[in-house]
Amino acid sequence: MIPRRTAGECVLPDGLKVWICTLNSAQRLEAEKRARRYAAGECRSLLKGGRDYASVLAEAKSLTPAEQAAYLASQETWQIRREVTAAFPLPSEPEQCKGNPAPYSQAVAKWEKETARVEKQRKAEEASRLEAAKAGYLALEAMRRMEACCTAFYNAEFGEAYFRRLNMETLLRAVRDPEDHLQRRFGSPEEVEDLDDAVRQALLDKYKELDALTPAEVPTSPLA
Repeated sequence: MIPRRTAGECVLPDGLKVWICTLNSAQRLEAEKRARRYAAGECRSLLKGGRDYASVLAEAKSLTPAEQAAYLASQETWQIRREVTAAFPLPSEPEQCKGNPAPYSQAVAKWEKETARVEKQRKAEEASRLEAAKAGYLALEAMRRMEACCTAFYNAEFGEAYFRRLNMETLLRAVRDPEDHLQRRFGSPEEVEDLDDAVRQALLDKYKELDALTPAEVPTSPLA
């Protein structure tokens, strides 16, 4: 296997040149831990007993039972999609053979037909599971359903805060001085977050480009 890059130079929209390296396992765990801690602090007020819980509950009460059930079911969309994707795998694409092209052409036509069939199955199964989830939530006692809405709202806000902060924590550790790769370019996650949007996005895009590897392909970096 040809080695893939896990570090490289990046020239930002403002002309600044930096060095970016992917995080090793210890750095990833630390970034994730700090992001979780940050998100917990940011969203604590949304929990029952918190200063903002009453507002969240009032918003849930303003919805009809059907709207509450639909909101709760919508939070399961990605999980349902992952399960359905695993349950209905797509067929393997045929490989082109040498010589007579007819068998390959016929195999592709068969593969396309089977792929369309599986994708149709997936959509039907997703819709069915989503409707079942809605029905389950609609059957809940009213107060339990509203409290479930509050919990779902907290989880959604926590997830958003977590992933946003994880990006900041990751770039804090990944972006280095172009001459001294042991020297971090930023001093805090807040400094990363205060960057111009275009600059921060360029850093994220470069990091994702370098990090688009399977775990087995990523060597442990000596950088701390």
